Amino acid sequence: MSTPESNLITEARHGSQQAFNMLITKYYRRLLAGLYKACHHEEDAKDVLQDSLLKAFRSIKTFRGQSSFYSWVYRISHNTLKDHWSLQRRRPPAEDVVVEPSSNLHEAHANLQDSNSPEALLSQNELSDKLASSLKNLPKTLRVTFKLRQRGFDYKRIATRIKIPIGTVRSRLNRANSIIREQINRYYVT
Repeated sequence: MSTPESNLITEARHGSQQAFNMLITKYYRRLLAGLYKACHHEEDAKDVLQDSLLKAFRSIKTFRGQSSFYSWVYRISHNTLKDHWSLQRRRPPAEDVVVEPSSNLHEAHANLQDSNSPEALLSQNELSDKLASSLKNLPKTLRVTFKLRQRGFDYKRIATRIKIPIGTVRSRLNRANSIIREQINRYYVT
């Protein structure tokens, strides 16, 4: 006899994001509490859980059902936490991180404004709109961190300003850049 959860798992395995979201909604608080208990930092726990859920969604087809769905996602989340800690130990101090000038979206956009042809102006306006939309749609924690970095704040100053570890600043900036890059690339592909 199939249960509602097994039906959702089957749908999720066939690519249904809605079914996956329904499964995760059931366990989200419990997973977050477990990660918070392990790392004692709410933002890190949320970051790790977000990464974990993405990994779980991408690998849902490998879920064999030999354990409960919760146990499977729990194991993914705690392995992701171990990876997170390992990366933090291997990263150089924030002062050693060099940000390439081309990673500054404002400069990249300014470089696009060199051309005055109607096509270039239209493309620039569309890119500006897409960039503004991408920034607006970022989760608040990522958007705040991203905007502070774009204003010229270094990692340490951002960390102090919003009271989070430097590793979380790096993680948020990386995630924000990835999301924006993906949305801009999707715009140019379609």
